[in-house]
Amino acid sequence: MGRMTIVCVSALVVGTGLFVTGNRFVNAQQPSIKRTDLLKTDLAGMEGKEMNIWTADIAPGAATGKHHHPTPRFVIVLEGSVVLEIEGRPPGVLSRAGWSRTVLKVGDTVTVHCSPAKDGSHAGLVARVTLSDGTVLLNAAPPVQ
Repeated sequence: MGRMTIVCVSALVVGTGLFVTGNRFVNAQQPSIKRTDLLKTDLAGMEGKEMNIWTADIAPGAATGKHHHPTPRFVIVLEGSVVLEIEGRPPGVLSRAGWSRTVLKVGDTVTVHCSPAKDGSHAGLVARVTLSDGTVLLNAAPPVQ
């Protein structure tokens, strides 16, 4: 191996190392999500169950990554916007069921009902979405009678 090749490979390795470690320091300076607990209390009549109320300040462009919640969540967006990605059906199936790009509007209140995964994990498939006016959007068109 020639001297020039060794110098180039060494520079590449050092540069990559600096990029990776430097990126960690930049990202470590500001947390992208700040959680503040407001209330934590046992639920009356429900042994071993508790309720937590908290706020989350999420920096613009931040992402929580794929995760799950073992209990229902109620979300109020006070400022900005949120993109919620959940498992669903292909766009063609959803459009035949009445979905469109404009069916949900900014400020809408929705309840998302999910069918649990068959393997017992905390994942699931959207079964239906209910709007605050009672409109129900299914995950597939109803069967033809």
